[in-house]
Amino acid sequence: MIICLLLILVGEYSYSQFSHLNYYWTNRILFQQQSAYGFICPIILFDSASNNYIQQINNIEIRTKKFDNPLITIVKKDFNLYVNPIIDIEHKTGINKFIAKNTRGIMCSGQLSNNFFFYTDFTENQEYFHKYIIDYIKLNKVIPGQGRPKPFKNDGFDYFNSSSYIGIKISEKLSFCGGHFKSFIGYGYRSLLYSDNSFQSPTLRISFLHKYFQYISSYSVFYNATIEDNIYVPYSKRFFKYNILNFSPDNNISIAIFDASIFLPHSYKKLYPNFYYYFPILGLNEVKFGLDDSTNSLIGTMCELNYKKKIFLYSQLVYDGKYNNTKQYAYQAGIKLCKAHKHFRLILLTEINYASDYVYKNVNSKSSFINYNEYIAHPFGNNLYEKLFKFYFQYKRIYLDLLFSTSTAIPLHDNLNESLREKAKLRIFNIEGGFYLHRSSFTTFFSGYYIRCIENTPNFHYFYGGIKTNIFNRYL
Repeated sequence: MIICLLLILVGEYSYSQFSHLNYYWTNRILFQQQSAYGFICPIILFDSASNNYIQQINNIEIRTKKFDNPLITIVKKDFNLYVNPIIDIEHKTGINKFIAKNTRGIMCSGQLSNNFFFYTDFTENQEYFHKYIIDYIKLNKVIPGQGRPKPFKNDGFDYFNSSSYIGIKISEKLSFCGGHFKSFIGYGYRSLLYSDNSFQSPTLRISFLHKYFQYISSYSVFYNATIEDNIYVPYSKRFFKYNILNFSPDNNISIAIFDASIFLPHSYKKLYPNFYYYFPILGLNEVKFGLDDSTNSLIGTMCELNYKKKIFLYSQLVYDGKYNNTKQYAYQAGIKLCKAHKHFRLILLTEINYASDYVYKNVNSKSSFINYNEYIAHPFGNNLYEKLFKFYFQYKRIYLDLLFSTSTAIPLHDNLNESLREKAKLRIFNIEGGFYLHRSSFTTFFSGYYIRCIENTPNFHYFYGGIKTNIFNRYL
């Protein structure tokens, strides 16, 4: 494994067990070999599947067409810069607007020598949503994964989004990554610790590597809306940190233990946390405060085993102490297959996820594991049991992406309310096919079909299609 900083290499790539290409699971590890101009988001993935999958791809000769080059390319001895547009124009049946989503933006990535790397993107969006998303926005005051919106015309929403980060490689053992970005920690489609489900946050990540061990400490600032009827009022602040110790003697096994904590500011005038927040020591906060203090902490472990570098078994376990005198925990178990040949890519995944009633919550609601009014782990938050299946197949530029999930959960989760709503059986099916038009920007023509079934309610479904830069994930 190489150190975490190399996740954001551009141009000449080095791959590790932490390789994710972008926010969408199947595309996090695709097309890297086809373009020297992509980027790797600073997402931690303790995942030999991605590493082995990319190694398979690297052994395949791919010719890149000239029209796949970035819009702007600057390549010099110690400096590389790549600029591409971002676009997402979609039509969805059931919405009385021909253009249901209109996104315009730009992304820029590059490096200075071999020790400094950077990436940034910005998008401006107008979008019309279906009713179940509008109900979620009204309840939680945010668009899922996108932060707070402004009204647009009669029934639309206007919002912008941006992320950026820089990385500095101090040595072969020590690196830093800082910026404003999303994160994902885990092996599968979901993460039960920290997922790209929630909004990006200001983050500083430190990574240290020694032989078979890697130690990571990360510090972030989370926000919650305090006044719901004024989007210009600042958010209240909370501080999030996690520590991970990973052991991987080879590419066949990876075992990690972790902890995570939420710290509140001392007061409205002293907007900084307890000094224990700054210590990058695994287990220190749990020993000092326990798991049931207003300084909310959790502990956990995750592991992965692989068979012949193609089949991978993985799991995650989180323990969050007690809430109302009841133990709160979450677990994940899954299996996946990753295969690459000259002209096709195949990814199969099936996984189960469980979260108890009040895991990630705290007696002090401000100390819950929530950022921008959304849980930082599973999109449904807690009080859920889910089974899902994912299939991705790509032949040259053509791809087919399928997701099916069945769960018992709260379909419309009120993330800011302590009381539990009634659970229901929920089934989601999505199938999407497309053609990658421009590989360096991941721009694709696509169309798909989505259906959402909740017991005792009418089924909800629609067709959709358009053109998009396929680098951002929205969980269904």
